[in-house]
Amino acid sequence: MKNKPSAKIKWKVFLAMLGFSAILLLLLWVLQILFLDQFYQAIKSRTIRQMGDYIAEDLAAGEDYATALEEFSRRTDLAVRILSREGEEYYTGGALHGSIIAAMDQADIQRCYDLAKENHGEALEMYQKEDLLSRSGVSSRIPPRSFSVKHMVLAQIAHLSDGSEVLLLISAPVTPVQSTVSTLQVQMVYITVIMLALSLSISFVLARKIARPLVRMGESARQLARGNYQIRFEGHGYLESEQLSQTLNYAAGELSKTDALRRELIANISHDLRTPLTMIIGYSEMMRDIPGENSPENIQTVIDEARRLSSLVSDIMDLSKFESGVQPAREEKLNLTHLIREILTRYNKLVEQDGFHIQLEAGEDIWVTGDQTRLSQVIYNLVNNAVNYTGEDKLVTVRQTRQGSQVLVEVIDTGEGIPADQLPLIWERYYRVDKTHKRAAIGSGLGLSIVRSILEQRGVEYGAKSEEGKGSTFYFLLPVTEPPAP
Repeated sequence: MKNKPSAKIKWKVFLAMLGFSAILLLLLWVLQILFLDQFYQAIKSRTIRQMGDYIAEDLAAGEDYATALEEFSRRTDLAVRILSREGEEYYTGGALHGSIIAAMDQADIQRCYDLAKENHGEALEMYQKEDLLSRSGVSSRIPPRSFSVKHMVLAQIAHLSDGSEVLLLISAPVTPVQSTVSTLQVQMVYITVIMLALSLSISFVLARKIARPLVRMGESARQLARGNYQIRFEGHGYLESEQLSQTLNYAAGELSKTDALRRELIANISHDLRTPLTMIIGYSEMMRDIPGENSPENIQTVIDEARRLSSLVSDIMDLSKFESGVQPAREEKLNLTHLIREILTRYNKLVEQDGFHIQLEAGEDIWVTGDQTRLSQVIYNLVNNAVNYTGEDKLVTVRQTRQGSQVLVEVIDTGEGIPADQLPLIWERYYRVDKTHKRAAIGSGLGLSIVRSILEQRGVEYGAKSEEGKGSTFYFLLPVTEPPAP
């Protein structure tokens, strides 16, 4: 069953921006229209409570609260009365004209006092004209325009500096907000239409601008997948798309190099496989068809070429195992100096027949911990490489030097040397400085790749130094260990 195709990014961005605008408009409608009256009353009640606490603190401190109250009353619509439980006035001020508390008689004051007592010293209530009009004379003390206005009244018990108890009454008109809501509703309709139009336009433009570089890079990636490694990725406009394009351009360059190395590797391996196979077939046919050619020399040639072919296949398999990490290493103490001497004895025939000079420069015997098989492969391949590329004097030097807690092993040849810009590349499989395939005198041509894989798995420092016309030096360092007890 096929998965349902995902939506394009531009439509996801478009819908996300549109959804954000819709949520924003919904919040405006809810806060500005549905809950406007509740917000208004909550702000009023907070203002009255803050004023009551402020006055109560001044009364308890015995400060001149009258001046401060007059100043505050001029900037607000609050009315304030401070009186005793019996009705004795201590202070009256603020916007008393039309205020509910201005029309309260002794019974109303007593009721407010009782409510405050019941509610731990403070009571906040809403009053309207019907609450007081049932009593005679009240309508004459409240202007007609105040009948339709609700009043919020705070009754709070406070104490004077001498400890006597007083009743603090603060009131504020709660203006009906229905007319304001009607005005806001009309405004919100226009705001909604304008916001939706703007959000649609901005969302569409922004979605296209974000998606365009990704679409271009997607098309370029398809061309890259088809093998066009010269394609260039462009992601202008945003930092992330620019970084992605740079990464993809780097990947395309590396894939191009890998593809070139792959083609070269196949060509070189094919050449090295074909040459011994051709010689084996040629000598075998010659010995079969020509009388007297079944000589020990011809048979030895067939055996040598078969061994060379076997060595090439073995090196390819070893390299694959090392790079995949499936071949575990065995750690043991071993005499490095003795191991190098044993390896160099394998070249005695080469020294005698071809005139090579392979020498070891070492002082004391040095012990290390490692896998003897792998370490032998490292030394053997470095010496093979030096034999294949040394100069006309055919001199190869293996030098062992102790450096504190480490031992430095160097394999030195006197060949043409390697340009500095190509030194990092020599560890690649079948990489050649001169780009002309040369059949190795010894080995398969994969030696340096095997050396790199083994040393990197062990975390050993290694490298190469070279000067054109003066030869090359390949080296690696190992930690020194104490020899085993006798």
